[in-house]
Amino acid sequence: MGTERNGTPVTPGRYSEGPSIDGRGQFHVKAFEPLGDEPVLGPARPDSGAQREQMAEPPVTNSKV
Repeated sequence: MGTERNGTPVTPGRYSEGPSIDGRGQFHVKAFEPLGDEPVLGPARPDSGAQREQMAEPPVTNSKV
């Protein structure tokens, strides 16, 4: 498992490919992909230390009302 997003290959080893220690599974390399939609976050709390510009924007919600 690598954390590089530039396509650098993962270093070969026991934890990146082959059978698991207990023999009940296999390790393999797979690129990470985000799951779901982009999150919609609520407004920042007044005591959170957010910048004024972040506090002035109206909240965005997923509400269909």
